[in-house]
Amino acid sequence: MSGLIPLPRSGPYPDSVPSDCLLTRTQIVQPECAFGDLDGTRTMVLFGDGTVTQSFRAIDGYAKAHGYRLLVRAKTACPVADSVPFDADLGRTYQECLVWRLSQLAAIDALAPDVVLASQSDTLPGATASDAYWAAQTSATVGRLRSAAGQVVFLTDGPSTLRGAAVERALDVARVARVTTSEWPLSLRGKLLTAELAELLGDLP
Repeated sequence: MSGLIPLPRSGPYPDSVPSDCLLTRTQIVQPECAFGDLDGTRTMVLFGDGTVTQSFRAIDGYAKAHGYRLLVRAKTACPVADSVPFDADLGRTYQECLVWRLSQLAAIDALAPDVVLASQSDTLPGATASDAYWAAQTSATVGRLRSAAGQVVFLTDGPSTLRGAAVERALDVARVARVTTSEWPLSLRGKLLTAELAELLGDLP
């Protein structure tokens, strides 16, 4: 079976995380940002750039219903991929992204969470990174997450968000979840990335 599943379009952009839980470009100190079931016996981490926060409300609801303490670890325009992007808004290399990503990966290693949900915008590097390089560097980080967590779900880039049953299906069934809509065909970069991650994370159980 394929490691990819189609997820339905759920309307316009989301109910995102509280603003102080999505770090700005210059922030590197991560607040606690704990949600879900605060007394839960299992831990789930939401990790990535602003893209990963677009499904926050649905994932928070799932966490509450299934006894997960949900930790949000998100930073503006900072991809999962093991790279140091040039940021046009800053007009320089986005060094804060690297510092934050490394610190959060170390924290996830120590935490050993039950689940990590990760996502990123694949348009971030523009033409500064080849599609193959982007897939390889994303796979490198996801491989590290896989070593730390009981389960890794990677939500591929797209304009849709996950809600309701789609969240439950992604968490219960998939290791790599593709957000699909007829308006958003998968780019070559997206195809290379999903293929590499499906190979890394394995087929559906």
